Amino acid sequence: MMIDGKQIENPASLIVAISLLMGLGSASNEVAADPIYNGGPVLGGMTTVNLIYYGWGSQVTTVQPIFNNFISGISGTNWWGITRFYSDRANSPLGVQLGQSIALDASTYGTSLNQSTISSIARNSPQAQGNNLNLVLTGPSISVANFGVTSCGWHAYSGSFVYGFVGNAQNAPTCIDNLVQFRGDPIVGGMLSVIAHELTEAISDPYLSAWKEPGPQTATSGRENADMCAWKYSGIQHDSFGAFNQSFGGQNYLIQDNWLLGQGIIPSFCSFTELPKTTFCRPGLQCKPDFGETYDSPLAQRFQSDIEEPEPEQGTVPEPSMLTLLGVGLMCLCFAHRMNLPKSRNINMTSS
Repeated sequence: MMIDGKQIENPASLIVAISLLMGLGSASNEVAADPIYNGGPVLGGMTTVNLIYYGWGSQVTTVQPIFNNFISGISGTNWWGITRFYSDRANSPLGVQLGQSIALDASTYGTSLNQSTISSIARNSPQAQGNNLNLVLTGPSISVANFGVTSCGWHAYSGSFVYGFVGNAQNAPTCIDNLVQFRGDPIVGGMLSVIAHELTEAISDPYLSAWKEPGPQTATSGRENADMCAWKYSGIQHDSFGAFNQSFGGQNYLIQDNWLLGQGIIPSFCSFTELPKTTFCRPGLQCKPDFGETYDSPLAQRFQSDIEEPEPEQGTVPEPSMLTLLGVGLMCLCFAHRMNLPKSRNINMTSS
């Protein structure tokens, strides 16, 4: 679609965004720069999501259909339409499809995990042809390093292998918000919201080199698309279980907003891209947040970043952190000064 001489890659998302601006939906007003494209690849086309259920025991038969159906249906939503704007100029992320769904007993790798063991668990699923994202979902008895301390989920890569982790908050209360639920269950509901968040980020920035907000990675800059709307829920509606803002596959979900790129045509903001429906709580149920409002979860004050540094492995070099690059740069400057080398001219260093 061409508007004012500009090519719009995803007309459906544009229509939804215009509807929001006309008052047919609600979106939070944000003052922030759009994420910018940094030259790296996205996972274009369809991405196969392989789910590895680790340490769920007998509960796996209950939760597996819920998470599988969520992955199978989310690509058809306007919420996912936002992700299609995040192309690498050659490919656009069309959607996700469910691949393998396997269960592993906790005895395989133990009950105390870190990023290295998460990576090993993720590799238990065969890779389909094309793009793959292997997502490890841990059960209630599994502890993961820094889970509930620095994040409630994350995505990472090792070489060309893209994977992620979303933990069960039953043993990490800091990742629980009782208002974020699925059919009355805040554990499953919270995991679904984080899964949606990690899906769009792992696909729009799989190797930490594609789409990010300008500036260093902090609580207010250098963030990926969903981080800019972390723990923000717009367009609240109510059913008999509580609050929701997305409906697909015959179920209602409450999932975090995503950052809608303006593309020079419309303003940018955190958007849920669903039209409100008139639904009410069952008698005696306190429905919060209020209908139609934007809810900022208190979890937003605890967790801001969900990117894990890629693990070292033979044949690959981890992307250096900004602190590493800064340290190397300072060492070089000191060495040049001691050697009395000619000084460079007209060098401007800025920070944001």
